[in-house]
Parts: sequence; C-alpha cells; structure tokens
Amino acid sequence: MIYYLNELTALIAVPLLLLCFRGFWPHMWRLWKTDAQKDRALAAMLGMVMLVDVKGVIRMAYWDLWRSYQTGGLQSLDGTLINSGMNMIASVAALAGLMALFYSIPDDERHKYNWFTAPFYPGPCWWMK
Repeated sequence: MIYYLNELTALIAVPLLLLCFRGFWPHMWRLWKTDAQKDRALAAMLGMVMLVDVKGVIRMAYWDLWRSYQTGGLQSLDGTLINSGMNMIASVAALAGLMALFYSIPDDERHKYNWFTAPFYPGPCWWMK
C-alpha cells in the first residue's frame, strides 16, 4: 500500500496545481498588458511562480505517474516517501493558491464560488450552470 502513496499524492497534486495555473493566468495577463512598470514586475514575478507550477505538474505527471505506470509501480521505498512528501507540500501550496484566488473574488459575488471553482471567476464553469 505504501508503494502507491507516491501515485496517490501526485493524482491529488496535479489537478490542484492545474487549477492554480488556470486561476492565476488571467491575473498575470491583465497585469502584463498595463503600462505601469510595477504591474509588469508583478506580472513577471507571478509568471515565474506559474512557471514553477507548470514544472511541478510536468515532473509529477512524468516521474510519479507515467514512469510508475511503465515500470508497474516498482520504486524504492525511500524514493516513494520523498516524492510523496514533496507532492503533499505541492498540494498544500496549491490549496493556499486556491484560497488566495477565492478571496480575490469581490465579496458580493464570493457566495457563488468555492475554492475549486474560484479559478474560473468571473465566468461560471460548465458544471456550475
């Protein structure tokens, strides 16, 4: 059972990180299109955070899911524990990002969203209709 902990934590972290990427993309793009230098600097910093997010998703998708699928799940126990620990840290960071997206929604519209639908603000998701 502990050998599949890595895959389980990656299956949780990857969708959460993709939701964060989806939610922060419009913010970064809006900041980048302004003429103010401080907004462009903030957009560049947000872009670097999103780049690390995407790198984490690619790493987890390849090393934790695809490679494990190809080898039949055979990994060393210490590698599984280290990777699953990193995946859990990524999940907590993604939840913090989703919380930030949720609290960036104006108060009068926040009741229509939750942490997992906040990345799709201002338009509703297809499953919210």
